[in-house]
Amino acid sequence: RVNYLVKTVDVLKLSDDDLLWLTGPTRDRTDPVAGALRKLDYNQYGLVIVTEGPRGVRALWRGETVRVPGFKVKVAETTGCGDAFMAGVISKLAPLCKEGLACITPDFLSETLTWANACAAIVATRYGAAISMPTTREVNEFLEDQGK
Repeated sequence: RVNYLVKTVDVLKLSDDDLLWLTGPTRDRTDPVAGALRKLDYNQYGLVIVTEGPRGVRALWRGETVRVPGFKVKVAETTGCGDAFMAGVISKLAPLCKEGLACITPDFLSETLTWANACAAIVATRYGAAISMPTTREVNEFLEDQGK
């Protein structure tokens, strides 16, 4: 069922562990995520996002890979980080042009992933899930403090 759904969605978000579970072992020892992405039979017109914890995130879009590093923060707990990340992605994708994903550029994707990483990083510094979600102002201030 998962393999079928992967081919039908417009946006697929996986953790690196999810991806490796889906595709099985890869021979690429230097970059197992890249090896697994090559094995993933996904919708070629969709956006694939793979979070890699503190190493950041990468996205595949129309044959291009965009990588964004994570932020170094003092982690209190990681509950809610994935939800915050996806909320950050959705908040940037939702107001797109009427063509939807077709208007995504690598720069826009990089900015979106940086924003989503910031959302997750802030949540990682707090306890609790729903109560730890940042406001837009908090994300903007965090990014400004990070020089982004």
